[in-house]
Amino acid sequence: MKTFNYLTIFSLVAAVFSITVFATFFPVDPQSKKTRNLFVSVYMPDNFKPKYGPKRIAYSGMVGVDTVQSLDKAFSQENYSINSAKNGEVLVPRFYLTQLPKSFLKIRGIKKRKALFLKVVLPLILKVNYDILDRRKKLINIYSRYNKLGKISDSSKAWLLAMEKKYKVKRGNTKELLRRMDLVPPSLALAQAAEESGWGTSRFVMEGNALFGQWTLNSSGGMIPNQRDPMKKHKVKKFSTLIEGVRAYALNLNTHGAYRVFRLKREKARKASSVMAGIKLSKYLKAYSERGSDYIRTIQKIIRTNQLGQLDNARLRYKKIGEILPWFTIETQEF
Repeated sequence: MKTFNYLTIFSLVAAVFSITVFATFFPVDPQSKKTRNLFVSVYMPDNFKPKYGPKRIAYSGMVGVDTVQSLDKAFSQENYSINSAKNGEVLVPRFYLTQLPKSFLKIRGIKKRKALFLKVVLPLILKVNYDILDRRKKLINIYSRYNKLGKISDSSKAWLLAMEKKYKVKRGNTKELLRRMDLVPPSLALAQAAEESGWGTSRFVMEGNALFGQWTLNSSGGMIPNQRDPMKKHKVKKFSTLIEGVRAYALNLNTHGAYRVFRLKREKARKASSVMAGIKLSKYLKAYSERGSDYIRTIQKIIRTNQLGQLDNARLRYKKIGEILPWFTIETQEF
């Protein structure tokens, strides 16, 4: 019995000693642990294979970026800056931040905050545009095969039904579906995100990842604006990630009746193979804000002042050789 007690006591002492040593050499900050759990912030869903080992942030899959300093470091490792993206020297890395670090609000200097904001939001916009163009390419390919073979596969029919529902198009109206299934110029999206989120400082983006201040009348969820008219019931829609908000914004411009002329002008620019300039298309978004023409002037000023027009041709880094195509790729398929 005594032997058993001695063994028990010895085991407990050994366990306590092991825990103490582990805690000494591998301390855990409860706050930082909580932050990392909330901030699995940079993710690479495009199946990049590690090129420089697991410590290379751009290629290491799920990565916690919970401070402005770590975010700056991640960008600098990839030689990524807005100026380099404007000049075409560097393709934009596939950094998709799920939310802004809380320390973003503590950045001293408007210039630095604006530069970091643009670096965070640009990859999100390009990713959403690429996904849209992938769907557009698939749509064209389906009807190209239809013109040759005179039939559409069951899987293609199911996909078309899903797209018609997503883009709110009547059954079989392929021309309208193609018109709606198109990108938003990066300069325009960046300028609107900057204006609607106060360059990333509004509580809507910090608490709800709402870069574009989109309204919702849903009684559950959403954030009530501080200065909302007592007679109104709208809220600002919340999103679980930043990219979800960007997707909702693009879909809004591509489906809402208020932006019909915007889509027609965009289609005209594409057919003419001219530059799809955000500053030109911006004037067709007066309905986006109650401020109307004043809002458009603000958006255009943001584009000019920050030279965002140079980002309309920005491209994401390659996923595979030959993947990146310009938006103005010639489309010969007739619908």
